[in-house]
Amino acid sequence: MDISLEEREAGKGIKRIRREGFLPAVVYDKSGKSVAVKVSKREFEAHLREIEEGSLATVRFNVTFGKEKFIAFVKDVCYHRTSYEIQHIDFMRVAETDRVTIHVPVAIKGEDRCVGISQGGKLKKVKRSVKTSCIVKELPSHFVVDVTEVALGGQKRVSDLETTPAMQLKIHEKQVLVSVTK
Repeated sequence: MDISLEEREAGKGIKRIRREGFLPAVVYDKSGKSVAVKVSKREFEAHLREIEEGSLATVRFNVTFGKEKFIAFVKDVCYHRTSYEIQHIDFMRVAETDRVTIHVPVAIKGEDRCVGISQGGKLKKVKRSVKTSCIVKELPSHFVVDVTEVALGGQKRVSDLETTPAMQLKIHEKQVLVSVTK
């Protein structure tokens, strides 16, 4: 997804920036340096509507910042505590060859044909994401768990995920992702 950022003065005029239709943001890099920026609220919210629920952490943003272009991930979004409007965004600047650790969402496939559900069970999603360390260019947008053959009382575990040799899952392989219970 393409997004444009503009530089702003850190810590000043935040309310004015929001009134003008922008969201205050910060871009961090792996060395810890940060740059205060602003992003169009309308543009960012339009991208959010296109993103599948729970997948924001793995969405690559192709950022244009002045004459510079780079890849960034959203590391944090701060919301207003009562209105839930976005107040601030933190972006993490990366290169294609960088290793990142991100929570990759777990998507369920075959729920409508699941053996355990047809036997009267209910599908319980235990984990919504799996913490994964991977090179940016090999990072999956989500892991798919096929539950078609899961019987009543059955489970799918982290060890059932399809991964590449470069991926390191930061969770025990016996951790349950999905179960079918009575």
